[in-house]
Amino acid sequence: MWIDKPASTEQSSKRLIDYMPRNKNGRVIFTTRDRKAAVKLAYQNVIEVGKMPEEISTQMLRNFLIHKELVDSRPADTKAILTWLTHLPLAIAQVAAYINENGVTLADYLTLV
Repeated sequence: MWIDKPASTEQSSKRLIDYMPRNKNGRVIFTTRDRKAAVKLAYQNVIEVGKMPEEISTQMLRNFLIHKELVDSRPADTKAILTWLTHLPLAIAQVAAYINENGVTLADYLTLV
């Protein structure tokens, strides 16, 4: 989808990568859990972000939440979410943003996954 030509025979069809901005003054960051996709998109410029320790990922979630007490009020929910997110920083930030924007609890969020 990103780098292969579409199966369509229309001349106007392009790869998604053709729509990405190209400029010496900026950078585009792709995030993926798929190593093959990362190499195809970034070649040798792949940076692996490893799993954080549980205590650090818990602190990160707490720091990003408006209602910080959500992390401590139901530790089992906190642990379940962080385990499901495999303790990855971007995933934690995105879940915190969703929780903040929608005013849901960790337990409410778990019912969505």
